[in-house]
Amino acid sequence: MLESAAMAHGGEEQGAAGAQPNEVHWSFNPWRADWRRPALALAIVIAASAIAGWSFSAPQWWPHALGFATVSFILLLGATATIYLPVGYKLDERGVTVYFLGTSSFRQWEHYRNFYVHPNGVHLTTMPKPSRLDPFRGHMLQFSGQGAGAKDSVCAFIRARIPRVAAAGGTAPVDAAEASERPDEG
Repeated sequence: MLESAAMAHGGEEQGAAGAQPNEVHWSFNPWRADWRRPALALAIVIAASAIAGWSFSAPQWWPHALGFATVSFILLLGATATIYLPVGYKLDERGVTVYFLGTSSFRQWEHYRNFYVHPNGVHLTTMPKPSRLDPFRGHMLQFSGQGAGAKDSVCAFIRARIPRVAAAGGTAPVDAAEASERPDEG
């Protein structure tokens, strides 16, 4: 559920009409958004683990096959955990905090130089111009299933903060469709 700080504490929005909240937070559960994606990923992890267990052991040594399959399953599940488990997000005046598995990861707004709006989220990137490295440099803030207003309020909150960074040497934010039309300069 997407909430602003004032609403989360039971109050009304403070300030003038249309004023930005001081904080926006929400959580994303992949099973609620589209259960098919994590279910398919889990089936692929199980199949890959079974194949790894079978291929790395001799046929008559089934305990080895079970051991390799278990290790493979744990490693693959850990590497793809964000596909299965809920993630929490908090945007405030200081920056972006991502909550996952009981730990938090914080980045100040100055860390990001650009952002791209996608149908299911917003990608915050450290690259000043669109680049093929964007998926590896930044955070994807997912909000599918949160309603139409969620995307608008998150994008408005980010737009109000990224231009300060853009003025210090970054570029203006762009839509994902516009970014894909630009040539790669990075």
